[in-house]
Amino acid sequence: VLERTRGFLIGAFNSDEQNTMRALSKINPWKGKFNPGVNAFYGGFYYYACGAALLLGKVTGVITLDPSIEYYLYHPEQTRSMYMIIRLLGALSVFCAAAALFFWMWKQRGAKPAVLGLLFFVTMPSLVPYSHMAKSHNLGMFLFFMGFIILYQAYEKPGWIKTILGAIVLGLSAATIVTNLTLGITIFLLEWSRQNWQFRLVFKNAKFWAACCIFFLVYIVFNLHILLNFESFQRSIMALNAYMSGYGESYGQLRVDQWLPFLADMFSRQLHWSLLPFLLIGLVHSLRKKEPLPYIVAALFLFLFTFNILLTRHPGVNIRTFPLIAFLCAEGVMALAQTRGKLTQTVLAIYLVCGISLSAAESLFYNSLYRTPDNLQLAGDWVNENIPEKSTIGVVSGQFTQTGFPAFRFFNYELVHFPWIFDSIDVHGAHLPQYVLTGHPQNHPVLESDYNLVRQWQRPNRFCGIPFNGEGVSTANMTFSIYKKKEGA
Repeated sequence: VLERTRGFLIGAFNSDEQNTMRALSKINPWKGKFNPGVNAFYGGFYYYACGAALLLGKVTGVITLDPSIEYYLYHPEQTRSMYMIIRLLGALSVFCAAAALFFWMWKQRGAKPAVLGLLFFVTMPSLVPYSHMAKSHNLGMFLFFMGFIILYQAYEKPGWIKTILGAIVLGLSAATIVTNLTLGITIFLLEWSRQNWQFRLVFKNAKFWAACCIFFLVYIVFNLHILLNFESFQRSIMALNAYMSGYGESYGQLRVDQWLPFLADMFSRQLHWSLLPFLLIGLVHSLRKKEPLPYIVAALFLFLFTFNILLTRHPGVNIRTFPLIAFLCAEGVMALAQTRGKLTQTVLAIYLVCGISLSAAESLFYNSLYRTPDNLQLAGDWVNENIPEKSTIGVVSGQFTQTGFPAFRFFNYELVHFPWIFDSIDVHGAHLPQYVLTGHPQNHPVLESDYNLVRQWQRPNRFCGIPFNGEGVSTANMTFSIYKKKEGA
């Protein structure tokens, strides 16, 4: 119990966030330690950015940084503040990307497309959970889009300064997570378009080769620890792939059977389905019209999306395409707005307002999944207040972790392993725990026959009366139940 209690004091609900904190614990610039450790999660620049955010938090007095783990065991509120600062980095990345998208589209396409692009972007539901977790995808997305904007400026007015700066920023995006190495295609597409789609001329341009070299050099500089420990990195990749083999995110494997489920997830939980018509029309319009900017955006989106669905099928990897999707959706609306007929225009306006409103509602619903106090905290408080001390409490399948079990005064009770397999349970009442705590979605035959449900907290599934499906979102506001053994059972 003492060993598992540590996770409740210094851990987080999502284990990926703990991996981020573990990597940060290995970095100490004052002692020349810049190696976050070899793992298959995020890149070095993301960890350094998080470290800089924590250092700023220390300077401003928000947090205290201490090298000893004991300090944080006694001050778990400091751990909470550290996670909040790192999560804030992801939220700020979304805000900055939204501002960049708006002003860039205003300059390139005008006021109406800029407003539409901004509305489409800020109401994308998947941005909400990734702004509540210490993950690299939002920062990588912002850096990618900024790199694209700078390189497009170099495309419009060729020059070395913007070419180099754009390649650096794009390289920083790649340095946040290894899957963003595919963003190097941006340099090729822009140069290919500038050469009027003449393939051979691309490789005769010195700026193209310079941008490519800078892009990869930036990645190497911030991830040198991977190259120096490449065998360990390979083992980490293999271990992660083995772990994910039972999911739809089997990295490096085609898994054709997972394509349709991924598409369904993309337009149900990652994005609202109402965006799909605008996205498809925007894509077709951009590719047919062959105007440089929309054509490049469409080609870039198709490449990155195809890569994801073929080899990763990870919702987080899709985040980097969200500014491109917002741009293409705005292009789709503007293309439809050119059609004649008052009825057509009226239907378009109604659908547009309803679509953006539903997307915003789903985003607000996702935000409600992170309300505090969350269900696990409420369940823990209920145990402390209502279950007598020394009572036996069943822990289903022995899953005594902060990712699915509430925190309460553990040492005031006797915790008992409660197997989920019926045959392994002694159904004679004397050996059953007095209470069982579970977040398992399915009913258990022993719980149905020998226990009464005394308290339950439901996972949110509606916003303003509108039903939404947030089952794929990792949250402590899960459905959680407390059972009490029946008299005489």
